[in-house]
Amino acid sequence: MKLRLRKIRKDFGWGLRRYRARWVRARSKATFIGITGSSGKSTSASLLGHIMGAHGNVHLQVQANTIAALVRTLYKRLRRAGKVDYVVFEAGASDFGTIETVARMLKPDLALVTMVRLEHVGKFKTLEAVAQEKRALVDALKPDGIAVLNCDDPLVLAMASGAKWRTATFGQAENADYRVHRYLRKSQQFGICGAPWR
Repeated sequence: MKLRLRKIRKDFGWGLRRYRARWVRARSKATFIGITGSSGKSTSASLLGHIMGAHGNVHLQVQANTIAALVRTLYKRLRRAGKVDYVVFEAGASDFGTIETVARMLKPDLALVTMVRLEHVGKFKTLEAVAQEKRALVDALKPDGIAVLNCDDPLVLAMASGAKWRTATFGQAENADYRVHRYLRKSQQFGICGAPWR
């Protein structure tokens, strides 16, 4: 009986936290940025958080990249943070549907996908299955949202197909909107070129 009551209490508490998190997200005027990929999520999120810090107040959530971390970010941290202009959230995949669950609550204004590699092989089995899971973040964009995609990775670039949102690409390929054109490994310097993008 005690175990059953404990589970009921736990389930009720989780449901209440999710409700509060959705309430905070619905009322937030911040720009929400979701980042996913098989590698480079934390680095990309950290760099983007640093860059966006020059334009306003940023809440950055990396490493802890699950639905529980997002709920905590929304219902606890953002509620207490005061004015936040940008929320940068790293979304990780551990099983089928995990990114879709995060994406539905995050409702990103911008979704960035770094790359697709065979991760959690026991669950996903194929690169295509990983790509499908990562695509859930892009599919959660509103029609006026922006997908930022790695055009050097065919599985990531394919996420632009049938897009109802705007797309910007990055990479070393000639057709990238933002292209790394020079990288000096010794000095860790690189240059980026791209046409102004709207």
